[in-house]
Amino acid sequence: MKDFKFISKRRAAEFLEVSLGTLRNWTRYGIIEEVDGKYLFSDIEELYGGICNGSIDRLKSRANKNFNSTSFLPEEYLVNKNNKVIILALVTFLVNNGLSFNDFLFCFALKSFIDSGDFDESYMDSLIVFEPSHFKRKCVRAYLFELFNEIEEDSSVFEYEVFNFLLKKFVYPEKEDVVGLVYQSLLKQGEKAKSGAYYTPKEIVDFQLGELLGGEADLTGKSFVDPCCGCGQYLKGFSRFTKNPTDIYGFDIDKNSVMASRLMLLLEYRDIDFTPNIFNINSINNSKNFSGTFDYVITNPPWSSRLGKQDIFSDFVKLSIEMLDEKGKFSLVLPDSLTNVKKHLETRKIILQNCKIISIAILGRRFKNVLSKVIILDAEKNLTVAKKSTNNIKIKKLENKKSLEVTDSHKIKQSHFKNEKSLNFLTNISNRELENFSKLFQREYSTLKNNAEWGLGIVTGDNKKYIFKNSDKNSLPKNRKNLQQIITGKEIKKYKILPLQKSINFLPGKFQQVASLELYKNPQKLVYKFISSDLTFALDTHSTLTLNSANILIPKLPHQTTKTTLAFLNSQILNDFYKKNFSTIKILRSNLEQLPFPKLSKSEIASIEKLVDSILALEDGNSKNSEKENLKTELEDRKVELENLIRKIYGLI
Repeated sequence: MKDFKFISKRRAAEFLEVSLGTLRNWTRYGIIEEVDGKYLFSDIEELYGGICNGSIDRLKSRANKNFNSTSFLPEEYLVNKNNKVIILALVTFLVNNGLSFNDFLFCFALKSFIDSGDFDESYMDSLIVFEPSHFKRKCVRAYLFELFNEIEEDSSVFEYEVFNFLLKKFVYPEKEDVVGLVYQSLLKQGEKAKSGAYYTPKEIVDFQLGELLGGEADLTGKSFVDPCCGCGQYLKGFSRFTKNPTDIYGFDIDKNSVMASRLMLLLEYRDIDFTPNIFNINSINNSKNFSGTFDYVITNPPWSSRLGKQDIFSDFVKLSIEMLDEKGKFSLVLPDSLTNVKKHLETRKIILQNCKIISIAILGRRFKNVLSKVIILDAEKNLTVAKKSTNNIKIKKLENKKSLEVTDSHKIKQSHFKNEKSLNFLTNISNRELENFSKLFQREYSTLKNNAEWGLGIVTGDNKKYIFKNSDKNSLPKNRKNLQQIITGKEIKKYKILPLQKSINFLPGKFQQVASLELYKNPQKLVYKFISSDLTFALDTHSTLTLNSANILIPKLPHQTTKTTLAFLNSQILNDFYKKNFSTIKILRSNLEQLPFPKLSKSEIASIEKLVDSILALEDGNSKNSEKENLKTELEDRKVELENLIRKIYGLI
C-alpha cells in the first residue's frame, strides 16, 4: 500500500484547492508546517476540514498569536472565504512589526505601480528622491510622495526584511480588496461600531449599481459621487460606467480611507494621468458646496457617528437629495428603521416631498455583528412626480442570505406612503391589499382610543419568589392566604384560555407593576398576548390576575359589545391589517387604538354574539357532538362563518 504520510507541495495545494503561492504564505506564517519540502497529510486534512466548516480554530490560534483580539475582519467582505487566513496572517505581520496602515499602503501601492509599469523597479535605490522621469504618470509620483511624507521617522517599514517581505515575498490574494480588508482588520471593532463604519460587501455594491444604472453601459459625462467613500468600493464600481475618471467623486472624513480610494482609482485608470477627485472632508458640513451637482449618489452611509450621534444616516439621506441635480438618482443602504420608526418621520417626509421612490429592496440582516435589518432605497430627485405621488414603487424581497436574488416583489403607489398617518413606508403591503384595507374604513366606525380601559400585567420583580407552578404542590408557600391563579401569555389562545399553570402570592405592595385591582377583577374582560406575531385575544369571565406577558382590555366601543370586539380582534382581516401596518412582535396599545371597529346594528350584534358563544362553548368541549374530530370540524366551521360575517360587514364580500 502506498504511504500517504507525506505529500508534495503540488499535491497539498491541489488538495486544499489553493495556489502554490497561497500555500507558501501559510507555510511562512506557521499556519502549516513544511518538512523537507513536503507536508504531513494529516495536517493538510485538518487544515482543509477547518476551512470547509468555517471554524479554522487552529489557524486562528496561530495567525492571531500576537493579534489584537478586539480587531475585526469582516468575513462577508471576502470574495473567497479561504483568503481569511492569508489576510489575518498579513495583518498579524503588520501588527507584530509595529506598522501603521499608511506604512502598509505605501508598500502595497509601490508594488502595484511597479506591476502596472508606472514605476521602474530599477530605480528603487533612488526612490526617495522621487525623480519625475522615473514615473510614467505625474499623478502616481504625487500620490506616492504624499504617502511617503506621512511615514513616521521611527517606522520599521524600510527595514530590509519588512520592506522586502511586503514588496516581494508576500503573495497577495487575487480578486480581493486587500487594502480595504487590511484597513478594516486594523480598525478595532469598538471603533467601527462607534463610527457606524461597516463596509459594504462587493455583492451589495454590484447589486445597487446594476439595479440603479441597469444596462446603461456608458455613462461618460455623467457625475458620480460617494459622500462617505471608505476604501472606494463604490468608486471602483463607478469606473465600469464611465471612461473619464474625473466624472467620479468621493469624500470621507478618514484620511486613510481617502488615500486607499485614490489608489484604487489610479489603478483602475492606469492609462490616464489625472488627480482623483477624492477629498478628505466632511461631506455633511460641506453640503452647500455641492448642491445640485451630481447625477448619481450611491453609497452605504455610516448609521452612527464618531461623535456619538445616533442615526446619522438620516443626514446622509438629506445630503444625497441636496447633492443631486433634478432627476438625479440615489441608491442608499439603510437600516429598515427608516421605514416605520417615529423618530425618522421627518426624513421620510423629506424623501416624499422631493423624490420619486423607484424601489425598496428588503435584505434582512446582512452585516456581521449588526442586529439591524437592511434595506436599499433607490430614488430619483423629482419634485413634479413627488407632488403627484402616482408612481408605483417596486418592493423587492431578497430573503436568501447567501445570495442577492429577488425572491418576491410587488408594487405600491407612493401616494399610499404619503397618505399614511406617520408617513410610514409600507413595504409589506401591495396595492391590492391596500385596496382591501381601505374598505375597512368606508363604513362608519370607532376606534379603541378613548373607548376602552387598559391594564398591564403584573411585574413582580422576582418571579422565583412570588410565582409558583400549580403542578408542583411542594413549592407552594405554607401561607396560602394570598395565593391566586394567574394568566400568562402562554395560556392565551384565540377566544380560549388554557388551563392555568401558575399561581401568584399576591402582595401588590411589593410588586414593581400592578394595574388597578378593579381591572383584574372585572367579570368580563379581554386578555391578550403582549409578545406575539398575531392578535390573540381571549375572554376571561373569572376575574383572574394576569402576569406581564398578558395584558388587559375592557372595550367600551359605541355600537359594539365585549364579545363583538373580541370577534373583530381575532378576525383574520384585522390580524392581516395589523401585521402589514405595524411590523412588530409586540401588541402595542397605540397600534390597537388605530384599528377600525364598524358601527353594528342590533341584528349584526346578535349574529356575532351567537357565533362567539358557540365558539366559546366548543372550545370548552360543550357540544351535542361527542366525537372529538366532529367537535373540531364544528369549531372550524363556526370560525369560518364568523370570519365571513365580519368580512361581509366590512364590505369585502
